[in-house]
Amino acid sequence: MTAAQKLILSLFVLANCLLVSFLALLLVGGPDGLQANALPTLAAVITSAPLPTIAVPTIIPSAAPAPSATLAPTLVTEQPNPTATQIFSTATAIVIVPPPESQARVAADGNGLRLRESPGTAGRVLGGLDALTPLNLLGRTADNVWLEVKVLSSNTQGWVMSQWVEVFIPTADLPVTGFPLDLPTPTPVTVTPPSASSTPAPTATGQPSATATNQLPTATSVAATLPPPTVSYPYLSNLTTRAREIYLTGKTLGNRANVFSKVGDSITVAPDFLNPIGEGRSVLHGYGYLASTIQNFSAVTARTANSFSNVSFAATNGWSAWTVLDLNYIDRTWCFNGETPLACEYRVVKPAIALIMVGTNDAVNSTPEAFRANLSTIVSYSIQRGVIPVISTIPDRFLNDIPGERVFVFNDVIREVAQTYQVPLWDYWASLQGLPGKGIGDTVHPSSPPNGNAADFSAENLQYGYTVRNLGALHILDILWREVIMKN
Repeated sequence: MTAAQKLILSLFVLANCLLVSFLALLLVGGPDGLQANALPTLAAVITSAPLPTIAVPTIIPSAAPAPSATLAPTLVTEQPNPTATQIFSTATAIVIVPPPESQARVAADGNGLRLRESPGTAGRVLGGLDALTPLNLLGRTADNVWLEVKVLSSNTQGWVMSQWVEVFIPTADLPVTGFPLDLPTPTPVTVTPPSASSTPAPTATGQPSATATNQLPTATSVAATLPPPTVSYPYLSNLTTRAREIYLTGKTLGNRANVFSKVGDSITVAPDFLNPIGEGRSVLHGYGYLASTIQNFSAVTARTANSFSNVSFAATNGWSAWTVLDLNYIDRTWCFNGETPLACEYRVVKPAIALIMVGTNDAVNSTPEAFRANLSTIVSYSIQRGVIPVISTIPDRFLNDIPGERVFVFNDVIREVAQTYQVPLWDYWASLQGLPGKGIGDTVHPSSPPNGNAADFSAENLQYGYTVRNLGALHILDILWREVIMKN
């Protein structure tokens, strides 16, 4: 093959390649491709190539297909989403609401708000709450000044002043669950110096100063004193109209008039204390008038039995005043988390009266100041739950683990608390002073009668500490029933 023939063959192949490329561009033309008229024609491509000077047959390409009409690209304008437009145009202000589980919170300016065990300034302070702490509402006082709340972060229950709380639900829908008790405002005492002719009363020497107050006290009351009962009991004092007010509060809370609770330590849980009465073993002798009282408080089951034999959540061997208030000493079967033994007892049993004796162990392991604070909390909580607290002095202790005067000091505290809160005082210590061994059997606990029945109130059995305590309890329950509970 000559050089000329090779050139002609190359040009022919080139022409075919250009033709194929041209047709491909036409097929992809349109609004998103290239326009057909933007490409050079085949003739232009061929004639632009330099031709040899030799004579060659003229190659005429076949007619190019007429280009299709050029399609102008269409500009599509996207319409706004009508749903989005509607949402945007009808948007309203965003309102921040508390989480569903939060019914209230501490106000922004309420940082350090005191959480108390009971409503009123007499309630023991459990701690301070930070501003904006979420709360749930459990109840209120009738005047709405105090709210019973649960702190969501710690599941702790207590009372706070409503003025420092932002509430998200109507408080009118909350039940009245507490009775406020404020610490009394001290009244200034004017001391008049004795005249020159007056002679000071002689004071005993060589005895602890508390000895003088361990006689039968004569209580002076701010509240009106009730008239003497038909049958009196010399070791009950400080019975005022306050007891009736407490009972009526408890009545609105569902407390039961013929149920009482026992609060205390081993002297209270001992089998000889009240159990023989609950078991029907009473022998009244000359105290037949107490039969109706036994019947009244035996007619209803407190929880495990009638009130005399019922097992109390708030009384156990070795307990002190602080143990009654300790969240770690509850019965896990019956009591709620965050509930004290005393609160559990009152919630489950719903008593009208509580017979309270604590202090024997406190005299060994606590201070008078701490004991006063804890006993005050027991009394104030009883009052706000509508339970009449009858607080008792403690018997002598001859174990030689503490000085004997410690009992005098702690009994003074008990009397002071009874006077401060205007609640009944049972001076059990005084009732034992004329008995052999001052009514003590094993250096700590009251003595038991030899016939084994501390509910047999014979003259012989009344020489023993538990028999005297049982008779005293019946007298006090009888007086409260007639003069407070059943009084019109």
